[in-house]
Amino acid sequence: MEKLSKISLIKLFTVPLVYFMAISSHAQDFHLSQYEASPMLINPAMTGMFKGDYRATLHYRSQWASIISNPFRSTALSVDTKIKELNAGAYLLHTSAGSGKYNTTNLVLSGAYDYRFGGSPHNHIAGGLQLGGIFKSIDFNSLTFEDQYLAANGGSFSNPTSETGGATSTLLPEVNLGFMYYYTNTKKRINPFLGASVLHLTQPNETLLNSSSKLPMRFNIHPGIKVNLNSKFQFLMHGILMKQENIKEVMFSWMGYYYMENKDAFATYGITRRTNDDAVIAHIGLKYKQLQYRLSYDVNTSNLQSISNSRGGFEISLIFISSKIDPTPIRSCPDL
Repeated sequence: MEKLSKISLIKLFTVPLVYFMAISSHAQDFHLSQYEASPMLINPAMTGMFKGDYRATLHYRSQWASIISNPFRSTALSVDTKIKELNAGAYLLHTSAGSGKYNTTNLVLSGAYDYRFGGSPHNHIAGGLQLGGIFKSIDFNSLTFEDQYLAANGGSFSNPTSETGGATSTLLPEVNLGFMYYYTNTKKRINPFLGASVLHLTQPNETLLNSSSKLPMRFNIHPGIKVNLNSKFQFLMHGILMKQENIKEVMFSWMGYYYMENKDAFATYGITRRTNDDAVIAHIGLKYKQLQYRLSYDVNTSNLQSISNSRGGFEISLIFISSKIDPTPIRSCPDL
């Protein structure tokens, strides 16, 4: 028998695997390296938690483009605003993966209440709730399976398959809950914060087959401290633990902010470590007036690096915050 090409081998073993993971097993949520750039995706309590009138965020991530022709892509668009102690917002999240065009689209409304302690107005406790839906779909005609492989003429997937698919789409309810404590006295050197959230509270049945496969709840805990060195230098140390069924991910980040007074802009720089020897992420960005730009890149450090050549994921975020000009550059709200 003729040897299979590298591309054929990848299709032969990975495409059916992705297929069965997508339609029958407990799926795991997407992840972002710049997780604090789209805070409503992590914790509903962070709705409206920014300094300004309203905020709009555009977020894009592409992962594993170095090893597969149809990489994992995530695009998020969110908008939120403040209404005194009540905050409101919404986000649209779309993710796609693999040759089977497995797509997930979340449309979620978000609300939060921010309570300040009467005797200590810099101490805040916020609670948030999200309601929405998740639409999942797959294109069975785009998938190829082992029994379709024909070795003749250099190898192709032209044979018919005996595999049978189920439904091509499903709509799930989405209910998320979160809480947050944070401290906002910028005259103090240290501003701590701590948040926790639970996503997919109803654990809806997400399978596309004639069976039951619940979407597991996802638990997030994200502590951190913001250090105000002076009016020009700040840095932020924070982390996040995400657990969904038997899958756990931990990330630690250090972000620096330098205020360029002559340009009236912030330079942003930092590094994130995703544990389990998965990746090291470098960040660089700029905050100028009402816009904040940020780029990051995942350098793969896992056992897959021999195939990926250490290339992981590219990510970009763009945040617009409408607000009156504030002569004090120090930030008063946490970035997770």
